[in-house]
Amino acid sequence: MKNQIIKITREETDSSAAEFFMKISGLSNIGDKNERMLRQGICLRDRIQDKINIRAVVSSFPCTAMKRNIAMLNDVMFECNAFQSFDPNGVRGIYAFILTAGDFNNNEHASVLDQLYIDIWGTSYVEAGLSVLKWYIEQDLIEGAQQSNKDFTILDHFGPGFYGMDISQLKRFFILLDSDSIGVKLESRSLMIPIKSCAGFFIAVDDGTKLPKSDCKNCRAEYKNCLFCHSVFN
Repeated sequence: MKNQIIKITREETDSSAAEFFMKISGLSNIGDKNERMLRQGICLRDRIQDKINIRAVVSSFPCTAMKRNIAMLNDVMFECNAFQSFDPNGVRGIYAFILTAGDFNNNEHASVLDQLYIDIWGTSYVEAGLSVLKWYIEQDLIEGAQQSNKDFTILDHFGPGFYGMDISQLKRFFILLDSDSIGVKLESRSLMIPIKSCAGFFIAVDDGTKLPKSDCKNCRAEYKNCLFCHSVFN
């Protein structure tokens, strides 16, 4: 894959997006009020369907691009403590991506509750889109695995803000990938437009490697890169 554009349909994401919506909104709990609010949120999705436009641009890179805490992808350098978890011999591929769920802004005429629901739907379709993108990457690897005949696992995605990867490295994804092909811009070092967009890596391994848990107890970040630490300890 090199700057491959993947368009993801609502049919591929509606079911899982609804599950994410219920989880994020907290409306999955039993009760008349929750059921009524959930129906309102589901009906709202039909009214904003023109906003849902999920697409991604992806490029793949070999394991040789990674060494210690550095991944050098087409002369663009990424630094992340999580890279140290990998044995390059066990890495099947590194997939860098930018994904957007569409433009969910311009809702100033909606009620406050509807604005909240629209925001949650945007987040839900980002998460659902990432799940489908992971499936597409699996298919790409399966085609290559027909010759090598090896099992593999695609780990959870991660990117700037995780495992000591400074948020300023977000701009490097825009150097590496053709973000214009999916209509995504970087307004500042950390603000993507449309807002319901994300960038990061999927890494496939065949040696059982697992990423550290993404919580404070298991954090491998440096203090200076953690916004939570800054807010708590400064």
